[in-house]
Amino acid sequence: MLPIGIAAGAAGAVYQYLNEKELLQKDENAVAALFDLANLQAKSELSDMILSFYQMYRRGTNPKQLYQAVEARKKQSMMEVV
Repeated sequence: MLPIGIAAGAAGAVYQYLNEKELLQKDENAVAALFDLANLQAKSELSDMILSFYQMYRRGTNPKQLYQAVEARKKQSMMEVV
């Protein structure tokens, strides 16, 4: 099972990290932060998942919508296994 909830939390951490470092909120900076902080390579399954949630943070998605997106992704990943 994919770490979907963890990916959503990591996306929020990346968003906050870029704010604290006063860097622009853009995908390139998020990818660089993921590499610098967690040694995650761009275009890996996990980094792509984190970036998809990161983009939701950038758009100002509210917590309820983020939770619903996590749950939908979990449900989808469970169906792929079966």
